[in-house]
Amino acid sequence: MKVFHLMSGAPSGGVERQAERLAGVLARSGVHQCAMFARDEGRARRFEALGVMPVEMTFPSRFTFFDRRSINAAIRRFAPDIVISWTPDVAVLVEKDNFVHLGRLGIAFDHEALLSKCQHIFTPAQSRADAVMVAGWSVQQVHVLPHLPMMPEELAIKPINRKSVYTPHTANLILTSMRLTQKAGLETLLDALVRISGYYLWIAGAGSDREILEAAAHKRGVKPRVRFLGWQDQMAPYLAAC
Repeated sequence: MKVFHLMSGAPSGGVERQAERLAGVLARSGVHQCAMFARDEGRARRFEALGVMPVEMTFPSRFTFFDRRSINAAIRRFAPDIVISWTPDVAVLVEKDNFVHLGRLGIAFDHEALLSKCQHIFTPAQSRADAVMVAGWSVQQVHVLPHLPMMPEELAIKPINRKSVYTPHTANLILTSMRLTQKAGLETLLDALVRISGYYLWIAGAGSDREILEAAAHKRGVKPRVRFLGWQDQMAPYLAAC
């Protein structure tokens, strides 16, 4: 089997890291893979280390026509059985051919952009899957793929010193990673933190709504127990500290 991964690819982000982890799992199962993404030397090295052929592109270019041509030319050269579009901005540029096109449904819930291009979609949350089926997708087309856990080699890492993030060594910890947008549902976790004492919340991730979410923590009176860690390439030291 041959799988072609396609993403626009921000320098940091959970979607991109999940793509790398899935590629690693498939590589260990002997699946031949190629990954095409916006230029990123670090990501290219990580895919190469997994045995996945990286193809870097300039995206977006000045003209959508050039993007569509380069993407579909790369797909034809690789001749995959499955194309996985990790972001909708590239999914809409894929031309139908002799492969199964699988698109990822994210927080933005942009399923209409995927409808005309993808035979199947996947999402990490059952709630999103239920909502998209209500919107008209069939149960055979919608799949739930939870975020993949860290690999054993990622976990064999020394825990971060809690003092470096101003957290008592006796405190109970809650750790989450997410894109910092209001659609991610962080307010629900902050509401839960109000109800429990002795717990600190570590939030790893970046996003446009960070200031709004920090204000939400302050409004609920839990800001002293919340730590916004920013984007973290390595989550294992933080998980080990829990």
